[in-house]
Amino acid sequence: TQYFWEAFPASASATQRTTYLFTYMGLEPERPSVMDIMEDYWRLLPRYQGVDLDDLTPERVLFGLFTSYKDSPLPVQFD
Repeated sequence: TQYFWEAFPASASATQRTTYLFTYMGLEPERPSVMDIMEDYWRLLPRYQGVDLDDLTPERVLFGLFTSYKDSPLPVQFD
């Protein structure tokens, strides 16, 4: 699994930021679960941000996914 990171400053102060971790995955059953990816996020975040987890005060945690289909229920409008 290849992860992509993005971090943006928050407007409240210079020490606050928003951090995203995302990836693209196939539909194979052996792909990581959403919880596996969330655990990787917390494990890798200190290295990405250069801070210890104990020094962070999370304000909000949000994760989600966009589904895809092998046989989409929506017709393709273009080729």
